[in-house]
Amino acid sequence: MSTTITNNLSFSDWAKMVNAQHPDILAYMRKSTDPLDRVIAKRIMQTAGAINP
Repeated sequence: MSTTITNNLSFSDWAKMVNAQHPDILAYMRKSTDPLDRVIAKRIMQTAGAINP
């Protein structure tokens, strides 16, 4: 049995949703020692409009 979820959100809409629902996770990722975590969190927050580029 397989479950598929179709979601037609654009990346910017998804980023805004993630930024609104999970700011604590993004803050943790921004403070991570892993550079990839920091870059991903920064890109999500920039796309959501939470920080300036």
